[in-house]
Order: sequence, then structure tokens, then C-alpha cells
Amino acid sequence: MFSTIKEDELHFMPFIYKKGQKFWSSIMLEDNKALIQVTYHEPPDDEIPKTAFLQGAEQLERLTNVDELELIEVNLLSPAWLNKKGKWLLDPLSKIFVGSEPGEHWHDVFIYELDNGQKYIESALETKEENVTQITCVFDKKTNS
Repeated sequence: MFSTIKEDELHFMPFIYKKGQKFWSSIMLEDNKALIQVTYHEPPDDEIPKTAFLQGAEQLERLTNVDELELIEVNLLSPAWLNKKGKWLLDPLSKIFVGSEPGEHWHDVFIYELDNGQKYIESALETKEENVTQITCVFDKKTNS
């Protein structure tokens, strides 16, 4: 979740805006969850690639289903508690899997696989990957690029 301060809103000429769009000089990240950073291109009108930060696999799945978009880059912005490195990291993302906590099928577990093969497990119950059930791949860079 992001927050903004009214004084940081930027005001441009109206023709620059899309309906409902606002611009900010700064935003604050208000939670400590992983984000998915996506750089994409909207041909033929959009010459400059855009970058978005998404809060989950569902948003990425919706974005990848838009025919007019070309994905250029997908990265995982992971907090220290997830990557176990003591700081936020931005790494190239290869796949995202969603599974269930064992015996708790209403709790999703997210498995983020990086380009280097390393995996980060996001589990409310700190479940290890080998104990996650009903695993489904919801994003694969090879099929979505």
C-alpha cells in the first residue's frame, strides 16, 4: 500500500493526464510486503516504457492478459524478512507460484522464483516449500514475455 502527501502532487497540462490519473513527486510504502516491478510498453502510441509496482500476483496476471502490452522486465522487490539479506532487494523474477498452507486452504502461499533459481516463500504460517499444497504457476516469464 502506498500513501502520498497532498503537497507532493504535481500539476501538469491537462492533455498529459489520462482520466483519473494523478502525478506525485514522492510516495511512501506503508507496508512491508513484496512488490512486483513491471516495465512495459504499449505500442504503437507509447514510445517510452512505463514502470509499475504491483502488490500481488493477481495484478500481474491481469496486466499480462492485456494484449496491447509488451512486457520488458519483471522484478521482485523483496523486503528483508522475505529475502533474509537484511535489506530490500530488487531481483529479476522468473516465476510465481501460488499454493495453500497445509490444512489451511484459505491461506495462500506465494513462491517467487528468481532468474538465478533462488526461491522466496511468502507464508503467513512460515510453511516450508515442501509442505505447501495445491501449487499452481500463475506467472512464468518465458510464456509471458
